[in-house]
Amino acid sequence: MATPIFLLVDENKLVELLQQTGMSAYESRAYIALVGASRAMNGYEVSKTSGVPRSAVYEALSKLASRGVAHVISESDGSSRYIALDPERFVTRLRSRATETIESLENLLTEVAGARKTTVNLHVNGRAEVRDRFIDVINNSRESCWLSIWPRGADELREAVRAATERGVEVTSIVFGEAVDFPGRVIEHRFPDATSVLEAMGCLFYVAVGDRREAIIGIRENRTTWGVWSDDLAVVALSLQYIFHDISTQAMGQRLSSLGEPHFLQSQAAESDVLATALLGGFLGRASTLARGN
Repeated sequence: MATPIFLLVDENKLVELLQQTGMSAYESRAYIALVGASRAMNGYEVSKTSGVPRSAVYEALSKLASRGVAHVISESDGSSRYIALDPERFVTRLRSRATETIESLENLLTEVAGARKTTVNLHVNGRAEVRDRFIDVINNSRESCWLSIWPRGADELREAVRAATERGVEVTSIVFGEAVDFPGRVIEHRFPDATSVLEAMGCLFYVAVGDRREAIIGIRENRTTWGVWSDDLAVVALSLQYIFHDISTQAMGQRLSSLGEPHFLQSQAAESDVLATALLGGFLGRASTLARGN
């Protein structure tokens, strides 16, 4: 029976995490035993403390030493004792290697993506997947991000947008319905009002465009959420034009309201919104069909 090492630590969870760094279960338990010891230990002591069988403990310790995770102390009688690499140094090494790996992957995968000649229209199903794609577009933006969203969507995207603005991305959002506390430049969609838009369109329509190179279009209809992500420049341009059209409409609405003529724009804007949505929705449906191979 192995002697417990830490009473306040979930040892199984610790073993699981260490295995994710490339250690085996036996190596993980041997390393934990060494970390928890106040002195160097021989193989028998590590086996007794960790529960690793004596037949396997020396191989586990040898692998830890070859990784630089444990140090070997040679005794005058030919035996060996082992001491763990300091946990802080161990974690620092892991972090450094992980950073190098991620940076190398980013550079190499970017080169591969840059060489790609085809465009992608990806069908997205379900609220969670559509939301995650919106967050991806926001997170991938480096210069600009344009959004057309409803208040509930704004709540789910707020943190990603805040992070984007903090790293210098210019985020412009047009939000249907009541005003919301949202990072970046926010334009309230008032012309036509949100109720009229919802009645005319028959669904909630969400759009995000990142750096004029990718777009995600989401639709919430009859409690079903779906959409299309695309890096096709035609889809991206049309999505961005949809947002620009709405921003222009709001500017005209404010001007006409100041002149006492808001009702004319309400009716015209409602018709215009339906046409713009139909055009973009047609593109969306075509992209969805292509993406699903139908």
